[in-house]
Amino acid sequence: MSFLGDLVAHQPAGREIHVIMDNLSAHKTKRVAGLLDEHPTMKLHFTPTYSSWLNQVELWFGKVSRDVIPES
Repeated sequence: MSFLGDLVAHQPAGREIHVIMDNLSAHKTKRVAGLLDEHPTMKLHFTPTYSSWLNQVELWFGKVSRDVIPES
């Protein structure tokens, strides 16, 4: 929730925001639905169940962010 809230807070009003997530049930709670109702320009897109290739991509991006991108 804090991540989604930060996304909305740091974007110009009315900008479309698209977030790709896995199918974890925590991403489909009433709180998330409420946030989406408050911010209709935010769209969540869910990956197919058992998307093991996506897990590898997520690990790669995590490594890049830890080892390559400097902290600000």
